[in-house]
Amino acid sequence: MIADRLADLGADRVFGVVGDALNPITDAIRTTEGTDWTRFRHEEAAAFAAGAWPRRSG
Repeated sequence: MIADRLADLGADRVFGVVGDALNPITDAIRTTEGTDWTRFRHEEAAAFAAGAWPRRSG
């Protein structure tokens, strides 16, 4: 449901960390058509990328 809702809201790219409890959610986001999943090892790096992406992509 989370992945579908993100797609409905127009999220075409998701930045995040991977981990045991998050694996089902990240897999659902990764396999949702039209949504790209970008993984990071550190939360700070994911947050930085998420903040920089709109500036870079326009």
